[in-house]
Amino acid sequence: MEITQANKKIIEIDIENHRLLKLVNKNQIVAVAVLDNDSQRNFTIRRIATEPTHLSNGYASLLLGDIINKVKQKKGKHIYSSTNHTNVKMQNFFNKHGFEKISEYTEIEREHLGSFYKYLKKI
Repeated sequence: MEITQANKKIIEIDIENHRLLKLVNKNQIVAVAVLDNDSQRNFTIRRIATEPTHLSNGYASLLLGDIINKVKQKKGKHIYSSTNHTNVKMQNFFNKHGFEKISEYTEIEREHLGSFYKYLKKI
């Protein structure tokens, strides 16, 4: 999987700010996500990804379970996330894990990508 320079910088910032969470299996990172604390009780998951050779093994679900437990420990009440309208796999993933689609929006300077769906999971 090739990482662009722009994405590499974003990942480095996530690591520096201790927001990047990873799931490791046999000394290999198999899934990652970023968890932001928007406020005392609201969290946002960004950039959920699974190593392509490990897709469909349930690793993203395991990582999400760890994230939900982390949010519960911090007494969080809500977890938000979003995905592009074309990303049906991620939409199904959110639905499978009890997230509810709460809005649709277009991002400024990313209009060419079309609509995004915002999801909420109440803890």
